[in-house]
Amino acid sequence: MSVKNSIRFVEYSSVFVLCAFLLMVLSLVGTDDTQIHVNFYLLGVSAILFLVYIFKDKIIYSRIKHSRYKNLFWQVLEKIHLSENILMEQPAERAVPKAQKQNQVDSFIRENGLNTKIGTRRTHDYIIWATVGVYLLGVYAANLLLSLNASDTALIAILGLMCISFGYLFGNYNFFRSGGIAMEFTPEALIVQDNSLGWDKIIDWQYNRRDSTNNSSVTIFYYNTFLEVQSLRIELFQLNIRKIDLVLLLSHFKETYGKNIY
Repeated sequence: MSVKNSIRFVEYSSVFVLCAFLLMVLSLVGTDDTQIHVNFYLLGVSAILFLVYIFKDKIIYSRIKHSRYKNLFWQVLEKIHLSENILMEQPAERAVPKAQKQNQVDSFIRENGLNTKIGTRRTHDYIIWATVGVYLLGVYAANLLLSLNASDTALIAILGLMCISFGYLFGNYNFFRSGGIAMEFTPEALIVQDNSLGWDKIIDWQYNRRDSTNNSSVTIFYYNTFLEVQSLRIELFQLNIRKIDLVLLLSHFKETYGKNIY
């Protein structure tokens, strides 16, 4: 499991509980003899999802304990306010020669499916809702054509919605790309909003959660040419990237090409 997927697993672990609960409720819908085996399957899957959630800490620990990037894993969790969602001891810092770090950049990007050139986001989440709507219409049409009973229709609908949800949560935003480059990570600098911020000039950054008045964003603090502290706010909804991917790139490039800020 890559660092990115481990962090996603922590962030969306509550989804496993929700899916387990839905499957458990769904298993109670059908009561006739022909559906008993289906109900047992659903209860079994529900139990597995509950166990995955209960033992998520051990699962993650077993996957990252030998990883070269376990410190980065914790740094990103703290940056996006997820460290309280997992009960694990933070590993001790281990010094890595800078030359060795630079050799790890390409492999890190490949392992985590990251893109150093980030495009603008062409559309918004209504594509997801449109997908859900089309799928539910398809289920309704199948129900009319095949004369499915209520429990079978509910089973197909819920399982399909679960697949769409997991695809959205763990997938990439490639279908949102508009073609224009809004941000680029290079060994020399972070290029964003017509600014070239050298990694040695970047001080720190913080992730800002979405609230009633502001969209989720990342604020970067850096020194200008007069060594004055400036800030640059990047709204995530404008970019074709998730917050985990962005903070992973910021953390890894800063650690590799700039001074250690942690």
